[in-house]
Amino acid sequence: MEGSLKQFYMQLCSDSGTLAGPVIHVVAILVVACIAWWVSNRVLGKIEKKYHDRPFFEKNDSLFVLLKRGAHYSILFLTGIALVNLFQAPIIEKLFNAFMVLLLTSIANSIVKTLLPFLDEKLAAQTNTEVDDIILDLMGKFSGVIIYTAGGILALDLLGLNIVPFVAGASVAGIAIGFAAKDTL
Repeated sequence: MEGSLKQFYMQLCSDSGTLAGPVIHVVAILVVACIAWWVSNRVLGKIEKKYHDRPFFEKNDSLFVLLKRGAHYSILFLTGIALVNLFQAPIIEKLFNAFMVLLLTSIANSIVKTLLPFLDEKLAAQTNTEVDDIILDLMGKFSGVIIYTAGGILALDLLGLNIVPFVAGASVAGIAIGFAAKDTL
């Protein structure tokens, strides 16, 4: 049975007149992605049940959400790479890479937003100065803007657009913000 199924598959893939070969490849990639999605949900669900009552995870319950989100994005990334490599279209590859940079930017922003309260509690509470409180507050306010701006510039670069004017403008804006914020700090 296994030999005949393999022969049937090879015959479908070798026949250049039919569309069955690429369709089978796409369906196989999507089935593997669905199985990986299901397995990641099961494994991370069991880990969450096991460790949810630990003090660190009680205070940072969004960490498991971020882990699931990261696993799902990784599966989407690998599935996208497999599909893009299957079709060999450079413009689709550029668009996919730019989209993935923006998704990774979103993950990075979520991680920073999750870690900042933890740093505020652990580091700022141990010192008597107000400087670290102010710096962590500024980091909380500007981290998203900085992360999304960097991700947008990288995505534009992957699309083939000239990003030199954006980088030059960002450096001038950074200098202006630095001079404006010196009195605040």
